[in-house]
Amino acid sequence: MNCFLHGAVGHHKDWAKFINSIPNKNGFAPNLYEYVNHELTKSARIINNLTPDPQTLIGYSMGGRLALHCLLEDNSNWKRAVIISAHTGLDSNVEKQVRIKNDIEWAFNAKNKWDTFITSWEKQSIFRNSHPINRNYSLYHQRANIALSFRNWSLGHQKFLEPFLGKIRIPVLWIVGELDLKFLEIADRACKILPNSDLLKFESTGHRVPWDNPTLTTKAINSFIK
Repeated sequence: MNCFLHGAVGHHKDWAKFINSIPNKNGFAPNLYEYVNHELTKSARIINNLTPDPQTLIGYSMGGRLALHCLLEDNSNWKRAVIISAHTGLDSNVEKQVRIKNDIEWAFNAKNKWDTFITSWEKQSIFRNSHPINRNYSLYHQRANIALSFRNWSLGHQKFLEPFLGKIRIPVLWIVGELDLKFLEIADRACKILPNSDLLKFESTGHRVPWDNPTLTTKAINSFIK
């Protein structure tokens, strides 16, 4: 099975059209909010055991960070991975503390000031060159779990993964939007370390690669998993 991991303030249904487009629709997208009461490493081990036939692990943004943790755990049996717009972590303790503080504020607003939270989230500079994800389902009922994801899965709590990427020996396709400059730089560094990786840059595309450019994303994933 091919497993799709959604991003922060995302929903497992965000992947529905992509799952329906892969051969035999052989994929699933777990609700990551079921695991946010655990820290990233434990959550990664749980994800690794969700299917008895692990094929391709696909993760976007927060889901990409989680996917990297999955691949680095000793119970990983994934055959290949697609990492999209993912961060490999912060190597400065000062930056980590600042991020944790910011994420605590995001968590508070997600739980207590939902409308303010969503407005502020969509106005972030990271989404400047992306469109909001078009949903006919609400995230409101997940606000408590979304808040918990900011606390437990904060980038500030994540280990800096770059020194460990060389341990990932399976094929990795790393996809990034060329307009997403910070994550483009991260992707460039990561793919120089990963021993079996390809970097795919989508023109005129921002951070939300799959939803900014669904046709190319589907084509890239299907070509990779054949």
